[in-house]
Amino acid sequence: MQLTRDGTPGKNNASYLMAYFPQHVEATIDTSRIAAAVLRGWWFNPREGTSKALPSIAGEKSSSFSPPSGHQDEYWVLVLDDPSKGYPPPGVPN
Repeated sequence: MQLTRDGTPGKNNASYLMAYFPQHVEATIDTSRIAAAVLRGWWFNPREGTSKALPSIAGEKSSSFSPPSGHQDEYWVLVLDDPSKGYPPPGVPN
């Protein structure tokens, strides 16, 4: 799994986080790195360019995530962000 975010290393001031899941695994991610009490989230399917919205997520702790498909050979990208930034859903042009 690969993870990236914006913000300052070692600080909890990111506005988004993206995690690449190359196979179906469950991972615990420190969501407190995003500077928002509540986060928006999506599973982005890069094979089709579509995304599935997640329920609101508390941003002040770690949360566990696993891709929506149970197929081991499918890869997904988890996208979490601060809703106040107004980012569009993954796969939607700005």
